[in-house]
Amino acid sequence: MKKTYKTSLIFCTILLFLNMCSSAESKRYVYQKKIMYTTFDILVYSNTPKFLLNSKINNIWDTLDDLEYDLSATGEGFVATLNKEGFISKDVNPETFQTVSNFIARSKVINQQSNGAFDLTVYPLIRLWGFYLQDEEKRIPTDQEIKDTLKHVGMSNIIFTNNGILLQNGVQLDLGAIAKGYAVDVAVDMLKNITNISAGFVNAGGNVKVYGEKPDGIPWRVGIRNPNGQEVAEVISLYDGEAIATSGDYEQFFEVDGQKYHHIFNPKTGKPVTHNLASVSVVLKGKAEETDLLATTFLSMGTKKAKALLIDLDRDQQYSIFYIERDNDTLLTEANDAWLKRKQ
Repeated sequence: MKKTYKTSLIFCTILLFLNMCSSAESKRYVYQKKIMYTTFDILVYSNTPKFLLNSKINNIWDTLDDLEYDLSATGEGFVATLNKEGFISKDVNPETFQTVSNFIARSKVINQQSNGAFDLTVYPLIRLWGFYLQDEEKRIPTDQEIKDTLKHVGMSNIIFTNNGILLQNGVQLDLGAIAKGYAVDVAVDMLKNITNISAGFVNAGGNVKVYGEKPDGIPWRVGIRNPNGQEVAEVISLYDGEAIATSGDYEQFFEVDGQKYHHIFNPKTGKPVTHNLASVSVVLKGKAEETDLLATTFLSMGTKKAKALLIDLDRDQQYSIFYIERDNDTLLTEANDAWLKRKQ
């Protein structure tokens, strides 16, 4: 089932639609902080005064700051050190080693399933095109530059050794397609352990997870904007333990001679993907890490290939998917049956 939106659109992220009322027993508190190049929003309902919760929330921020340090491709943390040295021992930080190893193992599987569309080693390409850091100049590289950089891309170059992780042929990791979802999971798990918080919501730039039920009994409502505009294209309900991730081609891009170049790369060509899929949203009950990974993978593949992969991945029809495609100045939206059932 498809709908069309004719817009002159600009930006798309996930918006939260929440009932602003609170009960006498439980009040609504909101916290916010910039982490991992995005804004983390934490919303909780609690019958405890906010000042008594602040230290607990600050513990969550401290944990997420530590995650950012260790999982960032730049700096002095675990992944940055691995990228610089090409090897890191599990003894450097056993807990982070296990987390990164799990990321790599899961990513190797989805890399094969997606025929290479999802790849953790595109970091050299991202840097080549100037997308990674805010102060880098975005530009179109030469064909020779792209060819030379592709020599340092490929998941097969990530090797597990007896005591660490080895990167061959100069590959470097960028965990951006999975780290924010993982951080959301960590934050939600920490919220669950705080006494007197009955329900909560965590959003990291479109990676959302909820737990518990709001005092008013109304489901958590999340809105998905059109990729090029401020208006909302779709609103979906989330229930206890569910997560949603939206990935879009509008998040980072630059324009040259009327042509847009975005940050979603084809690891085989070294250039931004050229299909019409502008945005894809994935809802699952479980880990936000998984919805983050799948949304990125589906966007990298395009609608037709994403649907084919979904058949293999979702035999129990547990994935709710919402696509937005570009057709010149028109946006076409489409949802799978699981998504449409949520709307009934």
